[in-house]
Amino acid sequence: MNRVLFEAGELEQPLSRSDPRGRHILKVLNAVVGDRVRVGIVDGLAGTAVLRELTQTHIVLELETLNETPPQLFPVTVVLGHTRPIVLQRVLRDLTTIGVGHIIVTHTELGEKSYFLSNLWQQDAYRAFLIEGAAQAGCTRLPRVDRARFLGEACELLPPQNTHKRYAFDLPPANSDIDPDIDPASDSGGRSDIDPAPDLAGFVAAFGSERGWTERERRRLQESHFTFRGLGPRILRSETAAVCGTMVLLEALGFFA
Repeated sequence: MNRVLFEAGELEQPLSRSDPRGRHILKVLNAVVGDRVRVGIVDGLAGTAVLRELTQTHIVLELETLNETPPQLFPVTVVLGHTRPIVLQRVLRDLTTIGVGHIIVTHTELGEKSYFLSNLWQQDAYRAFLIEGAAQAGCTRLPRVDRARFLGEACELLPPQNTHKRYAFDLPPANSDIDPDIDPASDSGGRSDIDPAPDLAGFVAAFGSERGWTERERRRLQESHFTFRGLGPRILRSETAAVCGTMVLLEALGFFA
């Protein structure tokens, strides 16, 4: 982690040495009494704290400054078909590190319907992975996370298409009758239809679950004005596709300029 994050009011309390943040401060940063540590409040300001005391069980930090406003997250919505919870944990963490502002996790027709019953969604346990991703980025902001029962419901949560161009990542089967003009297989690796567009506020990127989109879901995406894209001929893991596809769009649309 490149910034140690705390919930509001937590920084004033002693931090257990067994807490992952405590272990990071002592084992990774090798901090000793008197050293400064970069800290931040989740969804709040960032600054520094001084390590004032070490006991056998706890670390005592004293806030020094808390006046840095973290950068805004990118105006990007990522729609994720619900993958296995252990995979989704990594995707949520990495998309937060990238700086995605909104994540929608949806059931898909080929996805396992029991995934939303996993411990990841109990008592907002998924939030820990957002915090881990933000800490890695040295930021304090967390993305908004929504859940949808099916793809159509997820599409209702999207920002307006006149401000956010929509892309869906998939490789349709050979017998797909989707309009070939939006067939990602016809890309040939080019990006001529992903030109920087200064009038757009952001974009939406949709990624299927581990077995991809069904033909009906592709139709639903097409009706919702998504442009289909591909990420080359190789079969990628869900987490790889989500991170790579989002990064490609961020660069192509000028967010890294």
